[in-house]
Amino acid sequence: MDMNSAIKENISFDVIAPNYDKTRHRDEAITKKMAHQALASLNITNPEDICCLEGGVGSGTILLPFIEAGVNATGVDISKEMLREFEIKLKKRGIPYRYHSTLTAHKGLSESIKVQLIHGSILDMQLEEKAFDLIISALIFHLIKDWKRLIEIYSHLLKQDGFLLIIDEESDFLNIQSGVECKNIRRDSDLRRFMEIYDNIRIDHGFPAIKESIPGTFSKKALRNEIARHGLKQVRQLDNLSWHYNVNCKDIIYNLKKRATSALQVIPQNTQMRLVEITLEEALQKGIDIDKQYQITHSFRVSVISL
Repeated sequence: MDMNSAIKENISFDVIAPNYDKTRHRDEAITKKMAHQALASLNITNPEDICCLEGGVGSGTILLPFIEAGVNATGVDISKEMLREFEIKLKKRGIPYRYHSTLTAHKGLSESIKVQLIHGSILDMQLEEKAFDLIISALIFHLIKDWKRLIEIYSHLLKQDGFLLIIDEESDFLNIQSGVECKNIRRDSDLRRFMEIYDNIRIDHGFPAIKESIPGTFSKKALRNEIARHGLKQVRQLDNLSWHYNVNCKDIIYNLKKRATSALQVIPQNTQMRLVEITLEEALQKGIDIDKQYQITHSFRVSVISL
C-alpha cells in the first residue's frame, strides 16, 4: 500500500500554505524560547553536534529556532507548498539548505549542508536507523491515520541516548474551529454562536459536523500506551509557554474561507465560500457582532521522551 494514503484524505496543506502561519497566530518569540528551553533541558551545550529531525515540518515555524541555535536539521513534509514557505524563511535569514525529492532523499544525506528539506511522507522515508539525537513531533499525530507506525519509525530513527520532543498546543481559537470543547470562551459568545451556525449549515448541505471530520483512533491516552509499547518513556514535561492575542468573527471568516484547518478540507473551495456567505448572512440576521474582540490564550506543551 502507498503509505502516502495514510495521510488523512482530503487534507491539502498545499492549498493553505501561503496563509498557514497567519491563521495559526503562533508567536515567533515563544517558539524561539521553546527551542532554547528544550535544548537547555536536555543539557545540549553544543547544538552543532546534534542531528535533529522533524516529520511534518510544514512551514518550519517549530524547527527554525532549533536551526538558528545551531543544530543540524532534517525537515520532512508531504506538502511541497509548505516546504516552499519554509524555504522562503531560510533564504530570508541566509541559511544554506538542500532540497530533496522523495526519490533522492534516501540514506545519503549531505553532511556539508546543515539543513536538509525532504518532500515526501515521513512514513515513506528510508533514513538511516539510529541517525538522530533529537526528533521533533509537533502537531502531526492527529493528521495521520497510521500514527502508531509513526511512533515505530521514530523509535528506529532515534539514537539510544536521544530524545523525542512531542509538542502539542492549546488554543480556544483553534478549538472552536475544530469542534473541540473550549475552556475559556462562553458558549453564548458571538465567536461560538457563529461557528455553531456554520456547523449547522454544513450539516444541512450534506457535510459532516466539524468534530466528525477528522476520523481516526488517535488520543493522548492511546499515544502514551503506544510510546510505552515501543520501549519509550516520558522523562519530563517542560513548562508550558503561553501568549495572548485578540480575535473576532472576521478572523474565523478568514480561516473558513482559506479552509485553514484539516476539518475544513473535506469541503471543496467553491462550496466552502458559499457556506461562509450563508453563515455570515444568518449570523448578521441574528445580531452577532462580527467585530467584537475576544482575548485568546495560546500555549505550547512539550513532552520529552527517551529510549
